[in-house]
Amino acid sequence: MKKTIRGMTFIELLIGMVLIGVVAAMAVPRYVDAAQQARDDALWAQSVVVKNAHDAVLNTGAQPSVSALAAKVGGKAVDGGVQVQISGTSYMVPTYANGLCTEPTKSVDDKVGCVGAIAG
Repeated sequence: MKKTIRGMTFIELLIGMVLIGVVAAMAVPRYVDAAQQARDDALWAQSVVVKNAHDAVLNTGAQPSVSALAAKVGGKAVDGGVQVQISGTSYMVPTYANGLCTEPTKSVDDKVGCVGAIAG
């Protein structure tokens, strides 16, 4: 008796490749979105660190300067805020002279009344 060995046809291979492409097309955006979400979470977490440091100083009855706040969080005091490093990239957390977050600080010696969200 003769055995016949049959392979896959071109159409079957093509259908398989299309299915793999569809699955990959659905999976890749999820990973891209996850990377962006992780970056956004890191930025938000750093904003919270600066805000918590500001609140801790306010609880002592003092109002910190931009440079004092930067020293407390390990950042760099710049005009208008605190510069922080996240994964090798510099971001600025804006600081404001009043408690309503409407008047930006103009120098590193200005007193900080409010801390804004990190600028990404």
